[in-house]
Amino acid sequence: MTALPAPPAPLPPARLSAPAKAAWHRIYDALAGRGEWLDLYRGQLEMTASHCALYLLVARQRHADPIQVEEVRLNARRGLAQMLYLPAERVTLATLTPEGIDAEISAVCAPLNHTEN
Repeated sequence: MTALPAPPAPLPPARLSAPAKAAWHRIYDALAGRGEWLDLYRGQLEMTASHCALYLLVARQRHADPIQVEEVRLNARRGLAQMLYLPAERVTLATLTPEGIDAEISAVCAPLNHTEN
């Protein structure tokens, strides 16, 4: 008996921004690559990817409230930990880019080398 082919990888919702879609693909790929993806994670994945993109948007605003920026950053990092993309013990610890942006969130939202939804 031959094994059934794996179902196609899900695509992120079209409503997500480009940085959120990049995060969505990277987080999904990490989970799927470890064989840990379950379709019930879709909602959490969309929320986490959106939080990461929101952090970058807020953090790059000239007159952003630093307390608000930190809250959004921590929410994004908590989501990354819940999605097993980031170790839980590193939620409050981060390396910053020279611009003062969380480097891991910036990396997860970086443009993809390929075009997908």
